[in-house]
Amino acid sequence: DGRSRKRGRRENSGDRKKSPVKRKVNKAAVSTPSTSPVPTISTTRSLRPRKAVNYAEEPEPDADGFIFCSACNRLEYNGCEEHVTYFGDNIEFNLKVRKSAMNGGNSGDGVYNGGKTISEGVLFGPYSGTFIPSSIYDLVKKDKKESGNAWEVFDKDYKKAVGVIDPGVSLDPQLHWMAKINCPSTTAEQNLEGFQLAGQIYYRAIKDIIQGRELLVWYGDGYAMDLGIKVEII
Repeated sequence: DGRSRKRGRRENSGDRKKSPVKRKVNKAAVSTPSTSPVPTISTTRSLRPRKAVNYAEEPEPDADGFIFCSACNRLEYNGCEEHVTYFGDNIEFNLKVRKSAMNGGNSGDGVYNGGKTISEGVLFGPYSGTFIPSSIYDLVKKDKKESGNAWEVFDKDYKKAVGVIDPGVSLDPQLHWMAKINCPSTTAEQNLEGFQLAGQIYYRAIKDIIQGRELLVWYGDGYAMDLGIKVEII
């Protein structure tokens, strides 16, 4: 099955009120019986320019446009304005690809933090690879030719899967370093979570990751079982 994903929330826009309409007023001339003529008094009030009012409904934000803010403990559309989302990369944090410590060292390569501490909330991505539509990837799965590195992608409303992002089998450790990040053996070891943002896959640090620590992201129960992990006890 595809690797795990996280769903967003939507917020509804508020109602709008119509502006009151002002009308032009003319006061008629006033005269009283008198031996001397009384001057005519006339006043006119003009309409003030009115701002255009748009009564069309605002579109709801895309479900995959939200980023979790741990400081506010909620999902924020396009990220939190108060606590700005930080996007990191493998060069800045000196991330290194080498033999993973997971599953007794029998899980192939992994990615380690070789630099400064990666703070909780830092994002990595997007996950590099080729987008393959679901109709084509179904044939790939039927022929059992999956790379094992593909992330499933949903439409912007999370109603159906539209395809996968697949870097393939022969991975360039510099370009496809995110595909080298391994799956943890227990939930306590997990320090990254994968989620969909604007049609792309990103990883978010869910705790501080100190220098020398292996980066680990949960890929879903199916992938974990393929690695021999007993998901019912983690």
